[in-house]
Amino acid sequence: MVYVGYCDMTTDGGGWTLLGRSRNTPSSPGCSGTDNGANFGWRSAQGSLQSDGQAYSLDAAGKGLEFGQILFGSHNGSKAFAGEAYRHSVVANFINVHQDTHYFVGKPTKVLGNCDDTSMFNWVGYTSNTDTFHFRDVNGNGFGLTGSGWRSCYDTCSGGQMNGKPGMVFVR
Repeated sequence: MVYVGYCDMTTDGGGWTLLGRSRNTPSSPGCSGTDNGANFGWRSAQGSLQSDGQAYSLDAAGKGLEFGQILFGSHNGSKAFAGEAYRHSVVANFINVHQDTHYFVGKPTKVLGNCDDTSMFNWVGYTSNTDTFHFRDVNGNGFGLTGSGWRSCYDTCSGGQMNGKPGMVFVR
């Protein structure tokens, strides 16, 4: 299978494939779950790699991507991280195993930024959601990266200092 993608070959050792990127002008999320968008998430396709101002989602499930790590953070209006980036290791076949569930992976590893206690990202999954890349602090659906930006509820380190900021998700 051949597809066109964007790879980050420098952050945290490189080899990262871009799965999703929110638009540059997120809304003020407060503590709401999603932005009621569509075609954004693990199983959704939207946008174009060339249009950095618009939301982009690759459809990792449809492309059959296999990976063991997720890199996520805020961006600066391009395809570069701005301020914060974190890494999780996930189970094999993550996209298919956790379509309608999620699991506790614990706090992510800080790659860039100043926050070590990012508990909002302890749970990952719900890969069948068509409006988010799901990350959550407790057991339950909702929150994560939407086409409008991060919905992490907290404007502190527990929310990765990313609530309301534009964001990206990569895998390797």
